[in-house]
Amino acid sequence: MKISVIIPVYNAEKHINKSLISLEKQSIFKQLEIIIINDGSKDKSKEIIEKFSSKHDNVKIINQDNAGVSVARNRGIEAATCKYIAFLDADDYLDTDFYEYLLNSIEEHKSKIVICGFVVEYTNSKIKIERKAKSKKIIKNNEIIKEFLITKDVDPNIWNKIYLTDLVKKIKFDKELHIAEDKWFLFQYLTIVKEIVVLPEAKYHYLINDTSACRKDFDEKKFGPLIVCERILNVVKEKYSELTELAECYCIDVKCRLYNELVASQNYKKYKKEARQLKKEINQFSILKKMRNSTKKHMVTFLLTKISPKLYMFIRNTLKFQYKT
Repeated sequence: MKISVIIPVYNAEKHINKSLISLEKQSIFKQLEIIIINDGSKDKSKEIIEKFSSKHDNVKIINQDNAGVSVARNRGIEAATCKYIAFLDADDYLDTDFYEYLLNSIEEHKSKIVICGFVVEYTNSKIKIERKAKSKKIIKNNEIIKEFLITKDVDPNIWNKIYLTDLVKKIKFDKELHIAEDKWFLFQYLTIVKEIVVLPEAKYHYLINDTSACRKDFDEKKFGPLIVCERILNVVKEKYSELTELAECYCIDVKCRLYNELVASQNYKKYKKEARQLKKEINQFSILKKMRNSTKKHMVTFLLTKISPKLYMFIRNTLKFQYKT
């Protein structure tokens, strides 16, 4: 077997079957070591994954009390025995040649990470957003971090990529983070590689649904992205100082999204102090600096946040002006 596929599962009975079927149909299924971590599910998820495991000798199940996705992924990393590691969310699914496509490329280039595009799908509508590079790209050295901060061809997701297991085992996920833990993991990984390969096909299907952890009302966990962007900014200042301005704009993007979500939430009064601080930092940020370092989407978000968070939320929800970035 060549790729350890790590799948954390928590109350995923509505979508896990589709995810597992897409795994079963993989063209290189027998070359996959599938590690499913049941994170204390209270629904029928455990029954579903046990039934799947009983049919295949390359499937392992790890049961644990509910401890969060970071702890679950770390358990999977510890159990992984293959040369490469991949991550799959329990409510997503794959094209049949997804892992073959990535494996062929990582072996051809002798790379430590390969990325492909993905398709965003909304469970409550027929809208699909395809995000992929226009052509195959090989990105090296500091350009890797630059591309990550721009969030264009090097997106901040962990699941549309495969990694070198030896390097992954040196990093792990931060169990104190409940949101953006994947972004921090990926950033750390990118700082220790010298070359990445970006492929032009979108073969991973990422589902956004109204009951996901990232779409519940505002609470303390939602400040995770703010913690992560500040960590990233500090690393950039220390190791990639020429990218500092870009990293500052990256942080403002995070603050814009947080502020807009906070204002629209039912818990706004509880976090009024934090909201005022975010608004102050956004208003004080240079528009010219933002223009020099932003994609159109992030520039629009920045301007709409300054004008009207309610307008931003309306446009975001109406036009599906969102997906994991």
